[in-house]
Amino acid sequence: MSENETRDQDDNLEQDDGIELARKMAEEEEGIGRRPKGPSKYVIPTIAVAWSFFQLSIASWLILDSTFIRAIHLGFALLIVFLNYPFFKKKRFGLKFLSTTDRIPIFDYLIAIVAAFSALYIAIDYSGLTTRYGAPITRDLVVGLILTLLLLEAARRVIGPALPVIAMLFCGYAFFGPYMHSHKTTLQ
Repeated sequence: MSENETRDQDDNLEQDDGIELARKMAEEEEGIGRRPKGPSKYVIPTIAVAWSFFQLSIASWLILDSTFIRAIHLGFALLIVFLNYPFFKKKRFGLKFLSTTDRIPIFDYLIAIVAAFSALYIAIDYSGLTTRYGAPITRDLVVGLILTLLLLEAARRVIGPALPVIAMLFCGYAFFGPYMHSHKTTLQ
């Protein structure tokens, strides 16, 4: 081999390493989404296309109350988030199945279905929720709590822990704010 050929190979290896490094940096910046193989690779795109058709139909011919639209929209969003983003971005605590990106674990299918149902519960029991306004039954509270927790988890998976922590602080303030008042002293 000539010196020029060796130098060209070294340059190509450096370029390949640079491209690989840039790809990894882009994945870290954008978030680690799944790229499943086999038949499950069609699940997320199918849900996304169905969501798109739903959005197009409400813009043209499907007339629904805005509460129904928001509940269905949230259901689609939660489905896609839980199926597309793994629980952990990197392998932690020896739980490799929670960070896998080449398939969708059963655990995430189950969470996605529970999250979507929790969001759709608003549309499913709309008449019951409106008649019980201000006096929820246990089922309403349980589904609401599950939806809140799964919404916080979805936000954590997509953008990290900052938004869920801030949201939990605000929720805590909503519940405990009245007890956080300070005692005022009056000057005489």
